[in-house]
Amino acid sequence: MKLALTVGVLFPGEMGSVLGGLLRARGIHVVTTLQGRSMRTAELCHAAELTELSSLREVVSCADVIISTVTPADAVGIAQQVRAEFPVARQPVIYVDANSVSPVTMRHLGEVLRLPDFILVDASIHGLASRITQHGTMYLSGSEAAEVAAIVGSPPRTVVVGQDVGQASLLKMLLGGTSKGLVALLLELSDLAHREGMLEEFWAEFGRFYPGVMEPFQRLLPTYSEHIGRRIQEIGELELTLATAGRDPIMATAVRTLLSRCARSPASLRTLVERLSAAASRGRG
Repeated sequence: MKLALTVGVLFPGEMGSVLGGLLRARGIHVVTTLQGRSMRTAELCHAAELTELSSLREVVSCADVIISTVTPADAVGIAQQVRAEFPVARQPVIYVDANSVSPVTMRHLGEVLRLPDFILVDASIHGLASRITQHGTMYLSGSEAAEVAAIVGSPPRTVVVGQDVGQASLLKMLLGGTSKGLVALLLELSDLAHREGMLEEFWAEFGRFYPGVMEPFQRLLPTYSEHIGRRIQEIGELELTLATAGRDPIMATAVRTLLSRCARSPASLRTLVERLSAAASRGRG
């Protein structure tokens, strides 16, 4: 591993800014660009004290490692932009795709980012950005997975799951599908309980009998108000994973249908989140 290392983060949204800030705190030069990004991304970039460059071309030209942290729908497009901006006759770059995408999408990324210019590392992050240092895990696979684990350091916990690109993404699909399925089921039942005036009773008794299940629901549900669109994309990647493996995605499709319905009723979703937060506060009191 190079001692003087430059890591490019594309882009410093919620997860990217946290990862960039951790790397910068460990003495690694972290660069990014805000070209075409939102004011919120700019605020997160400045809070993490990342070095801002004027363009994607500058990031691609100087970075030894590029970490992509975008939505599943943007993962391939960003890789294509990086490929287009790659300078002629420069040293190979390790490209770490840390998005919630399927092994199918990772194979597509491999077709875009080919050797000798790029060494693709499959990364998947399990855990919320806000809690990554306490409970987050980065799963890695690919020929340079161990080197990326050394660069990222700890925390978060890093686990190399294999040498093949696609293995880390598959594990993410399995873990993420489980958590989204849990949230979707409790969302549907909580909405019914709310409409029938029994929400507090339902949550109190559910928490009494299944405290280990209620805890992740309390932790995850608030993220759905802001990131429901991303969650729908992520479950779509799970559907693709199942279909490609010859499995009819029955439960995954049901979860996406439920989340899509919630996205069409953001006020109802916010109400449930607010009620859950209030109930959790009373419980702590």
